Amino acid sequence: QTVLKTGDILLRLEGFVCPGFVELEQVLDSKVGTSVAMKVCRGGTDLDLQVPVADLHALIPRSFVELGLDTLHAIGYHAARRAHLP
Repeated sequence: QTVLKTGDILLRLEGFVCPGFVELEQVLDSKVGTSVAMKVCRGGTDLDLQVPVADLHALIPRSFVELGLDTLHAIGYHAARRAHLP
């Protein structure tokens, strides 16, 4: 299986205990474009998963659309958060 589900509890990441988000982020950043081995607990059962890691920057739109007199610019997720845009 390769899909995480709501309620999954991360037990191991790449064979090691993952104590926090900093360690999780480091491993995910180093595995962009590949997959990462995770052991999770789902409903009381331990599962070994190979979860694909997508590139966040590849998901950011880099285009614009004109509608009548308005121009809609797609900006990056992080830029929108800094500008407090929804």
